[in-house]
Amino acid sequence: MEEKRFTAEELAADESFIAYYLKSDIEAVSYWQHWISLHPDQIDEVQNAEHLLDLLHFRLPQHELDSERARLTAFISSHTKLPVQIPDPLPQSPFKLYNYLKIAAVLVLLTAFGFYFFPSLGSKDSEKTATIWSTFTSPARQRTTIRLSDGTEVTLNAGSTLRYPKTFSTGERLVKLTGQAFFEVKHDAAHAFIVSTGNLNTRVLGTAFNVSGDPAENNISVALIRGSVRIELTDQSKQSMLLKPGERLQYNRLSGQMQKGIFDEATEAGWKNGLIVFKSADFNSIAGTFHRNYGYTLINHSSSKKLIYTGRFANQTPVQIIKAICFSLDINYKIQNDTIILSNN
Repeated sequence: MEEKRFTAEELAADESFIAYYLKSDIEAVSYWQHWISLHPDQIDEVQNAEHLLDLLHFRLPQHELDSERARLTAFISSHTKLPVQIPDPLPQSPFKLYNYLKIAAVLVLLTAFGFYFFPSLGSKDSEKTATIWSTFTSPARQRTTIRLSDGTEVTLNAGSTLRYPKTFSTGERLVKLTGQAFFEVKHDAAHAFIVSTGNLNTRVLGTAFNVSGDPAENNISVALIRGSVRIELTDQSKQSMLLKPGERLQYNRLSGQMQKGIFDEATEAGWKNGLIVFKSADFNSIAGTFHRNYGYTLINHSSSKKLIYTGRFANQTPVQIIKAICFSLDINYKIQNDTIILSNN
């Protein structure tokens, strides 16, 4: 039997989805992150549902509130069927669905009292005048590929977050990244594509490149696979640098300095295909890789303070990788929750 597809309205009316959106219930956040990872084909409806909830943060002038009151009256009269139940993707889920009448009645009350309300459900004109932003975080220990409205494909590493417009309007195509991602940008000579990572902007027209900007690390790196990009600082220095294929820029958040060099593609961007490569990697590099890809924190309690390791792993678990590293370096490891401790014992 074909699984039912859910509309944005059905999701936005679900009390557990609202708790996920508000980050007010850890159980709901975990539930819906898992559900979204199992249903990537529903990402558009999820984003639309988040937009509906986003609009609760806008205050309308009185004449628009009156207009919305009339719109809701028509909405309620045309949605009087019994509520549709959402089948739980996980067993024994405690969450339940509000029906259309219940959510509509709540919104009517909000309107009547002059609180925040949806400015214009389904209005094409409103989308032309305001950018609708969506935010997606790739679940822990999982890579996720998102296709943007212009055809650009973004592969997010585990735990990385991308904030992007639901639809790119005229002008530049701006997205905001926290973490690590690989971009396959759709060429558009008239509209530059910009990746914002802290106070570093990567500007392109059409290319493939890897960006790593984990807030826990001092360096932001941009490695260009093909095409060309210009890296720009948004601070007062206004520094910029042009990259050619095979070149990587590293920006140090502390010193504010940019440095250009060459890189190995498998080492820099192999993660998107499940490939982890270390080439004379020190402890900080190994720890950064484990944190970005698997969410583990590495602590070195061994007597070897200058660990150097070279190795290549294809689609192996973090336990298999750290076991191989420790065997090669003749040290031991212990895993405690999300922390891996290296020692001589």
